[in-house]
Amino acid sequence: MSNQPAKLWSSPIFRENPFPVEIDFESAGSITTPVTVELWSNEAFFEIIPCTVVDDKISFVITVPQLRAVNARKSAVYIKEAGITTYYGPVIVTLDGAVSQPQTFTITAPSAGTIRVTTYSDAATKAVIDEALAQIADNLQEIEDIKQQIIEYGESGRTYLGIWDASVNVPALSTAVPVAGSYYKIGVPGTQNITGAPKFYPEGAFVISNGTVWQLDETGSIVADGSVTVAKLESKLQALNGTLPDNSEYVWVVLDSEDKKLFAVRKSDGGIEGVFDLQTGAVTSDKLADDIKGAVGEAFDNTNSEFILLVVDPDDKKIYGVKKSGAFYIAKPDFAPESIPTYALKAEVTDNLWSDARIRVNESNSFDRAPGEADGLIRANRVSTGSNSETLGYRFAELPRFNTPYVFGENTSGTDLEFIDNKRMVIEGRRYRGDFDPTASAYQGSNYRGTYGIYPSSYPALPAGVAGDCWIIMGNTAGGNTTAQGHTFKNGDSLVNTGVVYVIQSGPGDGTFQPGDFWNITASGWFCGKYYKVGERIIFNTYEVHGTANHAQYLPSKPGQFFLMGECDPATFGTPASPKEGDVYPVLAAGSWNSFALEIGDHVFRVGSSWGVNKGNRKVVAAGQAFFFECHGNASSISFRRVDKSNTQVSIPVYGEAAMLRRKTSDLINGRSDSMLETGGTGNKVRALLPTERDFDTTAYGSGFPQHVFGMWKQEIRSGDINGDRTLLIWTGRNGFSQTDAAMYNLQNQIFNFYSTLGTLQKRVWFMSVLPQRTFTFNGTRLVGDQMEGAFNGTDNHAKMEAFFSALFPDQWISPYKILLDKSKLLTDPDPFNPGKTKGESATELGWIASDYYNLPVLTGLNNSLGYWSTAGLPSNGSGANGDYYLRSGNGTIGNIIRKASNVWAEFATGNNDVTHPSSDLGSTALSEGIVNIINTQNK
Repeated sequence: MSNQPAKLWSSPIFRENPFPVEIDFESAGSITTPVTVELWSNEAFFEIIPCTVVDDKISFVITVPQLRAVNARKSAVYIKEAGITTYYGPVIVTLDGAVSQPQTFTITAPSAGTIRVTTYSDAATKAVIDEALAQIADNLQEIEDIKQQIIEYGESGRTYLGIWDASVNVPALSTAVPVAGSYYKIGVPGTQNITGAPKFYPEGAFVISNGTVWQLDETGSIVADGSVTVAKLESKLQALNGTLPDNSEYVWVVLDSEDKKLFAVRKSDGGIEGVFDLQTGAVTSDKLADDIKGAVGEAFDNTNSEFILLVVDPDDKKIYGVKKSGAFYIAKPDFAPESIPTYALKAEVTDNLWSDARIRVNESNSFDRAPGEADGLIRANRVSTGSNSETLGYRFAELPRFNTPYVFGENTSGTDLEFIDNKRMVIEGRRYRGDFDPTASAYQGSNYRGTYGIYPSSYPALPAGVAGDCWIIMGNTAGGNTTAQGHTFKNGDSLVNTGVVYVIQSGPGDGTFQPGDFWNITASGWFCGKYYKVGERIIFNTYEVHGTANHAQYLPSKPGQFFLMGECDPATFGTPASPKEGDVYPVLAAGSWNSFALEIGDHVFRVGSSWGVNKGNRKVVAAGQAFFFECHGNASSISFRRVDKSNTQVSIPVYGEAAMLRRKTSDLINGRSDSMLETGGTGNKVRALLPTERDFDTTAYGSGFPQHVFGMWKQEIRSGDINGDRTLLIWTGRNGFSQTDAAMYNLQNQIFNFYSTLGTLQKRVWFMSVLPQRTFTFNGTRLVGDQMEGAFNGTDNHAKMEAFFSALFPDQWISPYKILLDKSKLLTDPDPFNPGKTKGESATELGWIASDYYNLPVLTGLNNSLGYWSTAGLPSNGSGANGDYYLRSGNGTIGNIIRKASNVWAEFATGNNDVTHPSSDLGSTALSEGIVNIINTQNK
């Protein structure tokens, strides 16, 4: 016999002797142990083959039972080093008259090869060969069946391209697809990433192009019109099929045993009809059940009626009837409002009914709103917000993301600004930082397990896990390397379990990042539990902040996003090397390039293999001038930057118009905040006070600025959104809020970002406004609680934030200042910070929140106020009596209490110990009660 494959697809291996194999990984270097050899049969794992590893050689023997059990069409040998497949060899059977010899292969790993199995051709194996030939005949019939299936599949306008091996992607299918209707039949199953995400493709199914992407069709075939005949029906269906003459008006009739039509399909219009051929008068009234007798009209005369039978209720409403034409008539049920009692409902309905205290208005809830169309300020409101320029001067900064037909404002920045119409081009990548190869490290993290350690000093024992498990490890946002548990890393690196030891998989960049930094992926691989492909980008999203602990968080790019690659001068731009889809270049100067007439403010961009230009229609607004721009539905369609491109940020106020729409409600609540819901246990107290059926989940990022809190919310959504049906409670801004307009505008922008992620159908949210800090100045007469009084008098940015929420999110925001101020008004004990007044009077007259509600030390024994102390140091111990006290008004922290006790004067940091957070007792309790009261009252 010739030494050619007898059958490459499906043939038994009929060898009578063990078959030794030696594989020499000559160019691969040392082999990483442990090594396993797996034998697969019929697409499934069969068993482990013992092997021997010497230097760079792997030896094993395929036994006779293994050879007999393996089906050559679907058999393979996988060699795995430390759990990772480095060699894949299909088993191919050939027939040869010569005695087979041990086989030696020299390959470069990772690779794929062939283990060729030979056999004898003497008379002793003739019976086995005959059996193989019979199998080949069966396989030929299988081929004929496949051909017929392909013919039928192709009848619907498709083009057959051949057999596809999904295990190794041969022929190679990529995201570039041929014309719609082209398809392959899957001959060998496997997992491939040809659509943007890994997917399993089973044998016998099809992959078909829709002109844009490959789609999986698991039906196996498409039945062409008219291809199903009676002969192809099962016997029980053949028995039901009536024999129709050629001139029948029907194309399909099902008959009973007496040739009565049960149902039929008409040729004329495809309608379905059915008639019970009852003899006239066959049903008498005594055969009717009592409940039907009472519903039949007693004096029904059908002489001129269109019905031969009509059942009516006692009020002469038609329930059902048979028309003279034979058609069956069913009237539309007419239920009066509120006419269905509870006892008429099925258990599946009553089991889901809320108690009276929990019933909500689903169709129109006045406390749950979403952006609607502006109406010329008839019912809409003017929105006052603002924006900051970028810290990288050449980049344009989008205006806030809120629905408005126009924006206007005043350039109060002190420098000339230029505005462009970016038409809402989604630019996700804000700064190009270079390339990133996730395979550059020896091991890749494929299973993300969370964060490891607390920077800078606390790193627990290395966690348990299996090969591929990985953890983001913490570092310093200022850059620089950190060493812990014997590993040196920078911020953004990943800790990876190899199955034996832990290694560091280096992350992109140098450890210092800004949101929007991105790197081009140069090799496909895993990093931090996400698979990145060549041509994609990895984007720095935000730092996950927990006090001094910082974790760099990344996102993969998505199709349709754009990425700033730097400015381009038409005179010197040339042709960028290796351009990628989504590349964007702001135009530096006017000129011509690639047949485009370019102006400053334009953006050159790449889609597919073509270049285009987004015309910016640049408008320069000098310092001190006003501006007005029409929006493409959203204010973010307008962007601006400094004309001088300075990296120094400036701020401008922006005004627009917004209206609200109402949406449906839900039970579950998610709380997201900086430290405000965490400190003092406010979140836990809210959870304890809510009804048990209302789940309240809280996550706090201590010391996180608004952009960090939003960034982590965005991270949750992109990692698998489980929050789509929940109401959101957002309290952020204190860590990043000050009296500057820039801080206020940043918070407002993040509020818009939160709102835009909630979904268009269920925008259910409460925002918590910013709680003023309890800080003091001195006006020469008394202490001035500057932030509290500014909020009370409507003169500072706290008041502006509450006006912002009130205008844009009516009934969707909560004022922690108002909750604690109302509580303070009820207090009747003396206010040591406002001598001669009670705490309630200070709250009512000045807008002070009592010190009881902040995380401040509680002092007793304050018997006699001596006024204010502005001298450095303390009074002499010989002066005053025990219980006397001063309020510091200068040369120190204004508002501190200086008290004499046990004949010694001492100063207490009551002015600024913790002027930000509610106390763990009164403050958090009062806040949680106020929050829950609003939740229950609004019943959101």
